[in-house]
Amino acid sequence: MYDLQLGRTGQARLDAAKQMISTPLETLNCPSRRAAITKVPGSYEPLQAQPRYSAPTTVVAINDYAANAGDTFCDPSSFGTGWDHRGPVDHADAESALGLRRFGMLAAGATGVVYVGSTIAMRDITDGASHTIYCAEKYVAPDDYAAWALDWGDNETMYMGATYDVVRFTDLQPFPDTPGWCGYWRFGSAHAAGFHTCMCDGSVRMLSYSIDLTIFGRLGHRKDGYAVDASKL
Repeated sequence: MYDLQLGRTGQARLDAAKQMISTPLETLNCPSRRAAITKVPGSYEPLQAQPRYSAPTTVVAINDYAANAGDTFCDPSSFGTGWDHRGPVDHADAESALGLRRFGMLAAGATGVVYVGSTIAMRDITDGASHTIYCAEKYVAPDDYAAWALDWGDNETMYMGATYDVVRFTDLQPFPDTPGWCGYWRFGSAHAAGFHTCMCDGSVRMLSYSIDLTIFGRLGHRKDGYAVDASKL
């Protein structure tokens, strides 16, 4: 999947991108919630597909896990970058001197490990890899398990980048999947007891939905000086 577009140009690359974004991966779906499926997205852009990125598709692959973007909301418009929420206009914008400076502003303000333009290495996780969340199960409204209904955090392809579908924040209380309620930006799961988190050292912990929000925030912050031991929660 990673190499589908390798060495291809023009329409061949657009077709390969379409194949990628419409192919589900079993490892990215929780078997307690749903099988690896595709569904019609709920937003406009994936349906039309920008020609420079992918050939048009009507169905996309979806995911049940989200990366940790930290305890402070951030998107390209954050921290005075001058971008809107969509970020760079194109690769030239991203790679320009101004674009690199804007990415630097994001890096200075973002507290998690995955965000727009992130290049976090182990050395940047100063609270310690075992004390910082890398990814976790994400909240999804049961109404949206098979088809988009109301949850804006489960309406696009899992290859979209730093959107509601792919990253979540630890400044919001995690929540169990609840019919009729849209909880995008939150972590959560279909499990009754709690939700699974993967720490940056690869260890997996189940955390309670009732976890103290201050503690949860610290687990999402890679460099706040508070090394919380998730194994004791």
